[in-house]
Order: sequence, then C-alpha cells, then structure tokens
Amino acid sequence: MEGDSDYEGMSDPSEEEDMELGSSSDDLGYDPGAEVIVSSKKAHYKVISKQDLIKRQSEALSEVTSVLGVTDEDATRVLRKYKW
Repeated sequence: MEGDSDYEGMSDPSEEEDMELGSSSDDLGYDPGAEVIVSSKKAHYKVISKQDLIKRQSEALSEVTSVLGVTDEDATRVLRKYKW
C-alpha cells in the first residue's frame, strides 16, 4: 500500500504513451483519405537581350546607390547578396 500512495492522482504512464502515440496523426491534421492536389504552375520566363540586361542592371545599381547612399561596389554587393 505504501508504494501505491506515491501514484495517487497520477495516470498510468503506459496510458499516457498510448494517448500520445494514438493522437499524433490527429494533431498534425493528417487525413489518409484526403485527395492530393498537385499544382502544375509553370514559371514564366522572358528572354531579354544583352543590352536590355545591362540597362536593367545599371538602373538597379543606380537605385540602390541613391537609396542607400553607398558606392557602386557596395551596391553591387547588396544586389548579389539578395540574389538580384
């Protein structure tokens, strides 16, 4: 009886494990019967000329230098960092 008093008011640990394991798929919203929807969106690309590319680069460079007040080299680094 002395050992039983230590566990008063506590649930059986094996029951807690069963509850955790049993409800894990419910917690994630997993529905094995749900339909799988696959998006078939295609990326749209536009081919531009070398001159147009150079023009766009210089415009972006000018914009960054004027907004941030940095040198062309620093503006180039910023544009590269953010994958322009």
